Amino acid sequence: RLYISNPDLAERFENDWPVNPIPGHEVYYNSVLGGKGYNDYPTYQAKTALAN
Repeated sequence: RLYISNPDLAERFENDWPVNPIPGHEVYYNSVLGGKGYNDYPTYQAKTALAN
């Protein structure tokens, strides 16, 4: 489910940005991880060239 790991999925499709990988089922059925993986996926950050 791409929409779970990509909170900005529409913008990624619109701008042809890469998507985050789909997490495995163990992320959602692992009580040790707590809430990790439910709402902590990053939005796309464009890499900028470093000025010298």
